[in-house]
Amino acid sequence: MAQAFEAKKEAAVALEVARLAVNQQLTTNAEAVDHAWRSMQAAQSATGQSVSRLQVDVAAREARAPLSGIVVAVGAEEGKAAAGPLVTVADPERLVLRATVNKVDSGKVSVGDEVTFTTPTTGGREYRGRVLTVSTVAEPPADPTARDTKPAFPVEIEVTGDVEGLRIGGTAKARITTDKVEGALAVPRDALTEDDKGQPAVLVLRPRDKEHVVELVPVTPGVTTDFEVTVTGLQAGDLVLNQAATHRNAVGEVVHVEEKQ
Repeated sequence: MAQAFEAKKEAAVALEVARLAVNQQLTTNAEAVDHAWRSMQAAQSATGQSVSRLQVDVAAREARAPLSGIVVAVGAEEGKAAAGPLVTVADPERLVLRATVNKVDSGKVSVGDEVTFTTPTTGGREYRGRVLTVSTVAEPPADPTARDTKPAFPVEIEVTGDVEGLRIGGTAKARITTDKVEGALAVPRDALTEDDKGQPAVLVLRPRDKEHVVELVPVTPGVTTDFEVTVTGLQAGDLVLNQAATHRNAVGEVVHVEEKQ
């Protein structure tokens, strides 16, 4: 009887040991499965990140301009790292003329001023525009070592109206209208001199018989440009001498004027 009890006890212990071993094996297997699942998720995530990174890299190789137009300059070189603008694109429907004005005129020019200009390729044909910007900072001189360099202030002019015949990158000669005087008479700036009282005057050729006499006529200057000045005190058709300072002593002299045929 004692032997049977002892055998039963040993069997119970063996069963418990076997149950613990099975539980331990199940726990180990579960941990292995969980580790495999986590590894698979990590691999999928890494793969997704790699794909996204490749998509970003591919997209980064594409350069898109913010507008459609004409490529006027290419700064990038194949096989070299990008530095600065890759390409310069010009919009042929919105042309801008870049000019400079001197220090005195920079204070007269305003945004919105009317502009007329001509180009060498279009001859005497006049185009129109308006002032977009007037810089308050002079541009650096082309030759920093040059002496007596006069400051030049950048002005941007938007071309308005017809643009047919204009060449992108070409040159032009512009005239900016800073003021208007209706019905005024204008003379060259070098036609101005002074009378004995220091007042503005011009030299006019007055007809006398078949000749002309040089007279000093006082005038009142008005709007002044680089080349001309409006005046009051003259009549349409008056013959005015240029370079008045040179002929100042000719007042009262009789001169002969030859009319060009």
